Amino acid sequence: LKKVVLEDINFKPTLIQMPIVMDDRRLMLVTGGWRSGKSEVAAVKLVLRYHTDLEKSKLVRDMDLKLKAQLVPRLYWILANDYATCREEFEKAGRYFKKLHLIEKMHFPAEGQCKLNLMGNVEVVTRSADDEFRIAEQAPDGIIIAEAGRMTYSSWLRTRGRLIEKRGWCVLVGTLESSDGRAEPWYPELYTEWQGLNEDNGKSYAMPTWYNTAIFTLGRYDTILVAEERAQQTDLFQEKYGAVPVKPSALILKEFSNDIHVGNYPYDDNIPVEIAVDPGYGFPGAHAVLAI
Repeated sequence: LKKVVLEDINFKPTLIQMPIVMDDRRLMLVTGGWRSGKSEVAAVKLVLRYHTDLEKSKLVRDMDLKLKAQLVPRLYWILANDYATCREEFEKAGRYFKKLHLIEKMHFPAEGQCKLNLMGNVEVVTRSADDEFRIAEQAPDGIIIAEAGRMTYSSWLRTRGRLIEKRGWCVLVGTLESSDGRAEPWYPELYTEWQGLNEDNGKSYAMPTWYNTAIFTLGRYDTILVAEERAQQTDLFQEKYGAVPVKPSALILKEFSNDIHVGNYPYDDNIPVEIAVDPGYGFPGAHAVLAI
């Protein structure tokens, strides 16, 4: 189904985009470098979710969509700190839905909230984190978060809470902002956590700038990117273009990686066990003791 939809909207995923657009897990995070095409991927994810959610309804797939007007309503949000930040994802998604002839009504004002009414009794609306939690209304079936790295941690927790009624899905997309010193660190921390096994069963992906070969034809070694790497601080380039969080400078075990070192590893009595102690402060204080 996904491959058919991708062909119909003429979207050809790159090697790094393919696992992102094909992944159907409930919670997903995508960090994107500047001009990496992350807004395009977010829009495509919404279009594919529209179709897979219809498929999960166990209705006859080849049934005329016009006959599905009596379906239980579904609601999707495109959420960001403000309405302006949602517009790019909304516009791109609208363009794809138009190609598929699924739009019944579209409201796209110069500013403020945008709305799409789609066949199948589905509504897509843009929401602002500044005001959407003050309104009691229908819970969303799915949420795309645009520029998630700019949101506060409390906004993220409230967003998660809005999904529990319908066990809805969420895709967080955005550039890493922690090196600027203006954003809270929860977004890169969540990226790191979801790189390995985690209780959320979430998954994080990185989409570096140089994989957008439509703009940067020589990829990682495109002359403009090589020049930027020379001009930028290493950490800034790694975050803003490489889409990978910078590890704290005070980190003791810099080689630690969630995707490698977090997992289910059975005890092996052939390997010696070491004890590590991290002394706390104050009196009586506390010590963290870890068996390794």
